[in-house]
Amino acid sequence: MAEFWIIVLGIVISQWQDGCAVSTEKCCSFIILLSECVNKNDYSVPWLNYLADAATRYTNVKTVDRSQAEKLLRLGMRRCKFFLNDSGLSPPPFFGLSSFSILMSMVPEVEEQIKIMRTIAQTLQASDQDVLIRYIKKIPERVGFRA
Repeated sequence: MAEFWIIVLGIVISQWQDGCAVSTEKCCSFIILLSECVNKNDYSVPWLNYLADAATRYTNVKTVDRSQAEKLLRLGMRRCKFFLNDSGLSPPPFFGLSSFSILMSMVPEVEEQIKIMRTIAQTLQASDQDVLIRYIKKIPERVGFRA
């Protein structure tokens, strides 16, 4: 079963690499980190766990096993590209999390959203003069108030 999930990993990564030039290792790192973030505190997404385990196995294998893992990954990338979806409906790269609006909608706290935006600005090496972070402050509803 472990080999099957490396093939599935190849399928997922191949669809991401169509839209952008991202290395296989970076894709694997993303899947592993996403699984660590999502699968916490009595909550688990089994398919993401299996995919992260495959990514971990792929990135950590040595010599002879590396050759086998490469072959399985490339099999998924080459032959099974549309196994998980219709050929005309490819899923968005990185499970849609490369879309800023989708990413921000998943973070409920404004302070966490600001922290993410500051991290992105630092990664882009933007100065304080280049970037302005704006957000709408949600005002809690008052109970018993009528206009």
